[in-house]
Amino acid sequence: MARRCIVLLMVIFCCASSKAQKDSIRIAFYNCENFYDSFRDSTINDADYTPDGPRRWNYSRFLAKRNGIFKVFASMSSPTPPEIIGLCEVENRFVLNKLCYETPLSKFEYAVVHQNSSDARGIDVALIYQRNRLRLLDYRYFNPNAIDTSLRTRSILYARFKWGEFDTLHVFVNHLPSKLGGERSNKSRMLVARLLKSKVDSILAKNQSASIVVTGDFNDLPQSDALNTLNDSLLVNLAAPLATEDRGSIKFDGTWELIDQFIVSRGLINGDTPVMLKGGQTIYSSPFMLEDDKENGGTKPRRTYNGYRYNGGYSDHLPVFIELIRAL
Repeated sequence: MARRCIVLLMVIFCCASSKAQKDSIRIAFYNCENFYDSFRDSTINDADYTPDGPRRWNYSRFLAKRNGIFKVFASMSSPTPPEIIGLCEVENRFVLNKLCYETPLSKFEYAVVHQNSSDARGIDVALIYQRNRLRLLDYRYFNPNAIDTSLRTRSILYARFKWGEFDTLHVFVNHLPSKLGGERSNKSRMLVARLLKSKVDSILAKNQSASIVVTGDFNDLPQSDALNTLNDSLLVNLAAPLATEDRGSIKFDGTWELIDQFIVSRGLINGDTPVMLKGGQTIYSSPFMLEDDKENGGTKPRRTYNGYRYNGGYSDHLPVFIELIRAL
């Protein structure tokens, strides 16, 4: 059945119109949940995701995971997958190359932006983008470890794109420290959030109308201390209205929580630039990405593992996205 779905999606891709909407793009974010290859890397804690590890992770399961992530992005097509996709919990460039160049995603000429981080588990943030739609001008990684050497966490990815002839787009991709560790973890998220805010402020200080998109898994709710660090008159958290409706991208102890978020510069909303936000943040799901929540009722994201039992799913998160339009 899974193989049939992949073949069907390939047919749809091959028949997709080559005349994609040139006056709009979508930016998505997806926590891939432990997108590891199956090879042991002695420099990181990846032993669980090897053939000899407790999860019995092997190359076949890696390929199934890769194909599942492709299936998620293919199902988001309108008529093509999102032009920019921020990712987290990816182990290395190898897994990204396998995703972008050895699945039908290759039809859309995605390029990869990735750098290994200081994270102890070796899970990084990355970005893929359609290079026939956008031109990458510059990218950098900001490592919180440079501020606190005890903090082995993910770097912040910053990428600057040219969309069309004149429009510059600034994108930040994040994966803040998890809540494991109690109060110390909160301080760690605050530190990373302040670093992020300083980088955003440096752009806005030069141009208050700059087109800025901040996205990621913030491991916290929109009203949290860390996210409040990013609140000011020039930034808008698009996840906040959804969170008040009890909607979420992850289900924790039976409750949906929205920790995967988009924050944008107010200029994208006010129309101060030729680029504008269309609508708000969307939490994306398709029936194949969900399963019954037998303990709490309703549904939940279908994970790759339930505990140590292989479940053959996709992620414990749902992807989120926004759409930008450009005045012609």
